[in-house]
Amino acid sequence: MKRRKDNSVQESLRPRLLLIVFTAVFTVALIASLPASMIGLALGGTGVSYQKIEGTIWRGVVRNAGAQGIYIGDIDYRINPLRLLTGAAGAKLQFNGGAVDGDLNVTAGLGGLSVANSELTAQLSVIKRYRLMGAPFSGRAVVSMDRLRLTKNGCRRGEGALWTDALNAPAKQFDRSGVELQGPVRCEDNDLVLALAGVSDDGNLDILIRIKPDLRYDMTVTVAGAAPETRDTLKAFGFEEANGALVLGSIGVLQGVGS
Repeated sequence: MKRRKDNSVQESLRPRLLLIVFTAVFTVALIASLPASMIGLALGGTGVSYQKIEGTIWRGVVRNAGAQGIYIGDIDYRINPLRLLTGAAGAKLQFNGGAVDGDLNVTAGLGGLSVANSELTAQLSVIKRYRLMGAPFSGRAVVSMDRLRLTKNGCRRGEGALWTDALNAPAKQFDRSGVELQGPVRCEDNDLVLALAGVSDDGNLDILIRIKPDLRYDMTVTVAGAAPETRDTLKAFGFEEANGALVLGSIGVLQGVGS
């Protein structure tokens, strides 16, 4: 009798299980078929402009995107629906044709934002709010991130690298040789830290930038072994003598880079 009772319970559960499975499959299929215009609704009020969005809510392309007066170009996106089961949203973004090129793998949720296995190249000429040694920004910056995790409390984990030739143009206006900078991107005491270094005919250059969770930054630039004429030029921009080198410190709050 007990065996018959178990069989009857299984038989009564079977239609319910089939209904649950059917409902789940139908829901996933319905969401997967939603038009990409739903992405446009999510972008409303964010300051991001675009010409049109093609594809579905899970995979498509944002055409001619822009933000803060900066032309970003096309953004191909692929959203990972499985991430939603963990309470987070994961996406692979590919930028091309504008101020930024490259791939960005990002996950965002209540625990913060994470980036993995990503590389982006930015055209620095889009930076209008700031100037570098009196000259407009130019050149490129390439950032490669193996891992980066940011929370409301700050930078929790960072493994990456940054390269830039941003100093080439300012150096040329003073008839000095340019310098390429590169170095690690890491987390330290909840700060995002960029430690860049480079060598030129005019000396050795080190730049240490610390960015705090509230976007306040602290930057120290050190030049060692500079020729006398270079030292005079740097002093005109506020560099001071310290332990045989020239040092310039700067603090502030990061803001938008566009116009």
